[in-house]
Amino acid sequence: MKQKPPQTLTIEECNTLLAHLLAYPAEWDGKRRSTRDSCIALCMLDAGLRVSEVIGIQRTDLCWLGINITGIDIPADIAKRGSGRLVPITARLATSFEFMRLNVWPPSSQHQDRPVFCNLETLCRLTKQAVGRIIRNAGRVSLHRDIHPHMLRHTFATNLMRTTNARVVQQLLGHKNLASTQIYCHPNTQDCKKAIDSLPAGK
Repeated sequence: MKQKPPQTLTIEECNTLLAHLLAYPAEWDGKRRSTRDSCIALCMLDAGLRVSEVIGIQRTDLCWLGINITGIDIPADIAKRGSGRLVPITARLATSFEFMRLNVWPPSSQHQDRPVFCNLETLCRLTKQAVGRIIRNAGRVSLHRDIHPHMLRHTFATNLMRTTNARVVQQLLGHKNLASTQIYCHPNTQDCKKAIDSLPAGK
């Protein structure tokens, strides 16, 4: 049976979702909440993390260069099938982590071995269910449809597959087998048109 391509978001939908997550409400912890929630989404959209990795990473797993963060070192004990990896991050995710440093993490705990993403009241590690609610609720309000966190990782992988080779995508996703990565090889009409246009006409 032919496997269906993973569900993904368009660039416009990603921007709409992120804009909604960043539009913090007026209550006292609104800015902290929006900073955290948008950073969670970017960890999946821009770094391809699984939900289990998002909630599992510690502040000591972040690659610090002074006060700046340049990557995420996913430890083997939270990665699927025990395959750890180092993931470089985009400029906007680096900026999002900077806002986390300024608005969410107390200065005394920034480099401590504590979860990156916590419940803002209890300071306990977020659960998979909590992340699911954050993304699902944001999708319903901003996109008027149901989305789930893994769609953000699917979107990361699909976009990346259009710009680089499958082996690089495999490494960044933490897949042990290339076959797991190849589900993202689903060219769209634009990809097919680009391929045809690249043919040496008349040769």
